[in-house]
Amino acid sequence: VRLMGVQPMGGSKHLRLTVERDGSTAQALLFRTTPEQFPYRVGDTLDLAVTLELSAYRGAPELSVIVRDYRPADFDAEPLIRQKQTYEAFARGELTGAAAAALRPDRTQIAAVYRLLKAEGEAPRSMEYLCYRLRDAQIGYDRLSIALVALRQLGLIALAREADVVRVRIHPAAQKVQLDSAPILQKIQEAVGV
Repeated sequence: VRLMGVQPMGGSKHLRLTVERDGSTAQALLFRTTPEQFPYRVGDTLDLAVTLELSAYRGAPELSVIVRDYRPADFDAEPLIRQKQTYEAFARGELTGAAAAALRPDRTQIAAVYRLLKAEGEAPRSMEYLCYRLRDAQIGYDRLSIALVALRQLGLIALAREADVVRVRIHPAAQKVQLDSAPILQKIQEAVGV
């Protein structure tokens, strides 16, 4: 479905999503999610897992669409899983040579990650969501993970990570930093053998 609107309800503790598919519009309720926690924007295409609930409202039967889960449409999770496994193998010291070199994000990709984090603010975001937003920059889970660690090591961000959800706070840079001085990027260079 295409997201057409996001309206807070219940004191901004819940959301009413307006979605459209094939010219038909519907309202869907997303409970226990604030506007700040919901990362998607009007115009994004999502896959929704929903249940239908019949209730009475002012004595009349009413059918409600309840969102149980959501994710970006047309976003294949399998490569994400493989990339996560690759990053974890690197973290354990199991990758060398070309396999390690392929993980290194370039300066443009790290800049794209930084710009996205700055735009997103401090709300928690899933790694899947961040990869979705960075797909045009060809940044998967593995390179995103390395970029996040490098930015933290360089003092550009504070990073809190729980499972696959990250919360980031941007630190203003007092001066230019040398990306290559990040220990994780040096570790990649050592693994490559350069």
